[in-house]
Amino acid sequence: MDKDNIQEQIGKRIAECRKKKGIKQVELADILKKSSRTIQAYESGETDLPISTLADISCALGVSINYLIGYEPSVKLECLSDVLAFLFELDKKNELCFKIDITKPADGSGDFGEWSASITFDGNNSNAAYNSSLCLALEKLKDKRQALEEYWIDYETLEAWEKSTLEYNQNAFLSNKQQEILDSTELIKRRNELFNKKVQEMYLESQNGQGDKK
Repeated sequence: MDKDNIQEQIGKRIAECRKKKGIKQVELADILKKSSRTIQAYESGETDLPISTLADISCALGVSINYLIGYEPSVKLECLSDVLAFLFELDKKNELCFKIDITKPADGSGDFGEWSASITFDGNNSNAAYNSSLCLALEKLKDKRQALEEYWIDYETLEAWEKSTLEYNQNAFLSNKQQEILDSTELIKRRNELFNKKVQEMYLESQNGQGDKK
């Protein structure tokens, strides 16, 4: 795609978003402190838009710069079902493993007290090849998010980091776990084995605790 065509596509997206917001060209011009003719030039693709102007337009129209320039993430999260579907798929992968911790009030109600759910990735889990890489990326995201909230960086910087991180990890492919098909007898057997193992571990922990007190 040549440069003129790119500017034309950006202009079309600007016009599309402006119309969805119910904003007239003259109103957008007032917001951006530009002339109506300049807005027309933006939307027709006549003018090469600097990133600072794109940032102003994205704020005025309530869309991301990424959308205006035509970069859309492959993962679309438009409703809670999309988020849950993503988590369900993530749970099926071999190279990543997470545990779920739930904190609820003692009476089991969610009306009072702390009520939270957290997902934890163990960066030292040798059975999950990409856990450590994910933990490093999440650590960076935490730092970038804090920097954004404290006005050390802007959204453009955050999105540039996100894009480079996605590109860096695009060849770290995931594979699905093999699902066992077990009959009821085998399920009971496995469940009992796991229960006995946990009881044994708890017993050993209590013995070790008593030994430490002596």
